[in-house]
Amino acid sequence: MREKYNPKNNKPTRRISLAPLVIPADPKYPILKDIFVDVDGTLIIKGKLNVGLVNWCQDRKKEGFSIYLWSARGQNYAECIAELYSVDSLFTAILPKPSYIVDDMGGQWSRYINILVPKDLQQDEKNK
Repeated sequence: MREKYNPKNNKPTRRISLAPLVIPADPKYPILKDIFVDVDGTLIIKGKLNVGLVNWCQDRKKEGFSIYLWSARGQNYAECIAELYSVDSLFTAILPKPSYIVDDMGGQWSRYINILVPKDLQQDEKNK
């Protein structure tokens, strides 16, 4: 487990567990069982499949999560990479990353999501 901190007062806002993910009971904005995975530098690191991430995603899928692959390079690119590395069946859908997000909250919408980086997942696997 690690704590997320409020940058304004440096106090913990809530604890999250990376593996398995813990869904809080009935928050105002519930954390849904959707995980979006980036291609370059995340699924593929230095030209190699991030097997640890694939295993982590497979475990989350067994827990009922929907796993989405996306890329700023577009949907076709993400689909080609998923097929090339034979992981396309892992994903519920393969999408382009959005170029624009229209939301009444502006950029504040992101405060309701958890952003993980591959090293967080690798560290958590070591702690099992």
